[in-house]
Amino acid sequence: MKLANRIKAIFLLLTLFGVGLLTAQQTGSDDKYLWLENVSGEQALAWVKTENARSASVLESDPRFAGFRADALKVAEDPDRLPLPVLRGNEVYNTWRDAQHVRGILRKTSLASYMTSAPSWQTVIDYDAIGKHDNVGWVSKGLTCLYPSDHHCMVSLSAGGEDADTLREFDLKAGSFVTDGFVLPRSKQNIDWLDKDTLLVSRDWGPGTMTKSGYAFIVKEWKRGTPLDQAREVFRGQDSDINARAAILQDAKGNSVTIFYRRVTYFEVQFFIKTPQGLQRLAVPEKSQPEGLLDGRLLLSISVDWKPTGQAVTFRQGSLLSLNLNDVMRDPAHLRPSVVFEPSAQEFVQSAATTRSRLLITTLDHVQGRAYVYTPTPAGWTRQRLDLPGNVSVAVASANAVDETFFLSVTGFLTPSSLLMGNASTAALSLAKTQPARFDAGEDVVEQLEARSKDGTRIPYFVVHPKNMAYDGAHATLLTAYGGFEVSRTPVYSAMIGKLWLEHGGVYVLANIRGGGEFGPAWHEAGLKTHRQRIFDDFAAVGQDLIIRKIT
Repeated sequence: MKLANRIKAIFLLLTLFGVGLLTAQQTGSDDKYLWLENVSGEQALAWVKTENARSASVLESDPRFAGFRADALKVAEDPDRLPLPVLRGNEVYNTWRDAQHVRGILRKTSLASYMTSAPSWQTVIDYDAIGKHDNVGWVSKGLTCLYPSDHHCMVSLSAGGEDADTLREFDLKAGSFVTDGFVLPRSKQNIDWLDKDTLLVSRDWGPGTMTKSGYAFIVKEWKRGTPLDQAREVFRGQDSDINARAAILQDAKGNSVTIFYRRVTYFEVQFFIKTPQGLQRLAVPEKSQPEGLLDGRLLLSISVDWKPTGQAVTFRQGSLLSLNLNDVMRDPAHLRPSVVFEPSAQEFVQSAATTRSRLLITTLDHVQGRAYVYTPTPAGWTRQRLDLPGNVSVAVASANAVDETFFLSVTGFLTPSSLLMGNASTAALSLAKTQPARFDAGEDVVEQLEARSKDGTRIPYFVVHPKNMAYDGAHATLLTAYGGFEVSRTPVYSAMIGKLWLEHGGVYVLANIRGGGEFGPAWHEAGLKTHRQRIFDDFAAVGQDLIIRKIT
């Protein structure tokens, strides 16, 4: 069979493993598809079952399906995949799923053991066992732990993966759930630890306490040993908001700040802080985000240009700023920020994390991953760039709150994902673990090209193709992009795409269209609302450029 037909079959298989549900919907009272809105309804589930069976019959009747499925399953169940680390005190934690642990386990080991080829893991929480005991299909939604995250934690359990969860207190040092500890029944809820005996909780407190979006807007303070219905209200948003919640930021020097988030819209948040004078609004842009606390400095990223009240300077959209916490607590209405990182025409912050005394920042420089260590000084900040290869994505996998240890995850289209362990005080990196290669990438190469969109904007994109590819327009090409919610799409090692697509001669293209976050907040905003057409123009321009270059 011709290559194009083979790749078409592979594409169908890829669709099966990344299935999304599209629903047709009309407006008005004559909406004949309204029953699809009830996602757990009998009619909707019957329709899904029928459509799945119809698709499966087409795929499974192809003689190549069994082989492709076996390859895909082998990738998904790979026992040698990277165990992603979470540093908690002197131990490394990892959540792991395999054929024996379908719902997963939380396990731990020492840092020294983790660095070996065969770590000695100790199971901490067995989610399958908890589900069997409770007769509930629990799915882990993670842990929320009291700073510095190595003792008291609230374990989030979701029935089948729904938004609502149940929270139970767990003692990491004892390795068990706490007898008569904090327990929060099922609700859409958020919590954080004020101290070891106090939680700040936003949840469904009864009629009239959830927003029109279906989330909590009232935060209460709940003391250990008291009934939940006696928790004291400490913050209230409005039912027209998206939600409201609380977070406590702390650093190794004993500084802390309690911040209440009132999310007015998806992208706009009002921040209130607990000061000696009471609850006061923090005079920062609604399109901003607290990123952590370090050395008594509150870190803040801004998604709009900002001129603070009483200040002459305007801080650029996409900057990472530092605020002296003592000044913030004295007068949160008149702030004096300083710049930690200011974006250039090509480089923008992607994430920030803190160790005991350092700040880690990852960026994209023309969609190339970069990482830096920043050190606070009396005069401001110094920075050192970490040595990383090109054409890769980089992210902070974990950073330790009690020392300077951190892990970076590094990945590329043809480069198996790896973990680098670093010491923030020296900026030294060493290879910790590398995922084994899961497809033959020896005949492929990665290029970064650009297309011109309809309005003249240059749109970068990555192409993964055979080294000796003839530019004759005959190559089946899988073109993908996202373009939403300020999400950056960057190079990533996908054994599934490699095994089922690249090994069969396919060309893979990732376009960095507007609406995403590859070039900062303005790149995202350029594809919003009445400008939404731009992201489709960008995607079409890349497709046209592939044709002009005779790639496909």
